Amino acid sequence: MAELITQAEYARRRDVSRQYIHRLVTQGKIPTDELKRIDPEIADAVLAQLSDPARRLNEMPEETESAAEIYDQDPATEPAGNGHASFAKFRSAREAYQAKLAQMDYEERAGKLVRKEEIDREAFEAARLIRDRFLSLPQELAGTLVGMTDEKEIIQYLRGKIRDALMDVSNDVSLGA
Repeated sequence: MAELITQAEYARRRDVSRQYIHRLVTQGKIPTDELKRIDPEIADAVLAQLSDPARRLNEMPEETESAAEIYDQDPATEPAGNGHASFAKFRSAREAYQAKLAQMDYEERAGKLVRKEEIDREAFEAARLIRDRFLSLPQELAGTLVGMTDEKEIIQYLRGKIRDALMDVSNDVSLGA
């Protein structure tokens, strides 16, 4: 068993008020012996769990992880003892997320990034132009093809008209029509 000290001595060592330590003892959060002395190691562990991570001034996390590692972790597997470490992980994950959002916003404004909905809409319109142009070919070509009898001449004529139709669609799509 480690050395047992009075509540007042422990409060001085931790630089907290004696009343705060007494309240934790009264609430049963810090165990004492029959003379109301406390074990500093046990009390340190209790205070570490109870303290607000935002108010800890001189503590630094022992180990830092990248935001990708934090995102991959399951919160249920986190150790419950070190509130400061989990707060630091949350904060670094939040900052990494905000940095990604800022980068995406910059790339969108610079023209390097576009919205998926916009691309989907334009692809749909381009496909509709192609469909409509090719479905109109039989009406355009029927009268001319009726008079043709040479197979090579028909193939050459159809290739030319299909190429023209593809060029028309290409021009329409590039112009945004």
